[in-house]
Amino acid sequence: MAPSWAWGYNGYGQFGDGTTTFRYVPVQVTSLTSVIAVSAGAYSTMALKQGGTVWSSGYNGYGELGDGTTSGRYSPVQASGFSSGILFGAGDHHTLAVKQDGTLWGWGGNTEGQLGNGTATSRYTPGRVTSLTGIIALEAGEALTVAVRKDGTVWAWGHNGHGELGDGTYTQRLTPVVVPGL
Repeated sequence: MAPSWAWGYNGYGQFGDGTTTFRYVPVQVTSLTSVIAVSAGAYSTMALKQGGTVWSSGYNGYGELGDGTTSGRYSPVQASGFSSGILFGAGDHHTLAVKQDGTLWGWGGNTEGQLGNGTATSRYTPGRVTSLTGIIALEAGEALTVAVRKDGTVWAWGHNGHGELGDGTYTQRLTPVVVPGL
């Protein structure tokens, strides 16, 4: 596996190097090994390790690191109880991940329904989103999430104040809705 590198703003410890030192040139981050994918939230960074666990560091005020707390972390912590992950996405203050079996899991801020679990209640540990399975692609945004199922349909949920979910409304969605016409 290639080493991980980071640079830029690190005020919340999102590099996972144990510091809050800003880096103006790339520096190697040695705190995690076997990383196969990374995703950045607003002030946190998530890494998917070979074997399917998710590790995160940085701001955690909404529980977006998934370790059961809202305490910021300067070194990576594992999302509690989550394994067998194959893809994931970090939004501003929420994280969603897909397991090998195609099930969707979410944690972190949920004030706009961006976890897709039918509530607007934040989660501090991973919880299953039971209304959607068979996910092959996923992207988390500021307060919304979009996913593609293996049948080719596109689904979206969360904030929709500007019609960004593509469902023809401005209605917030607490559970996934299909984006018509795609």
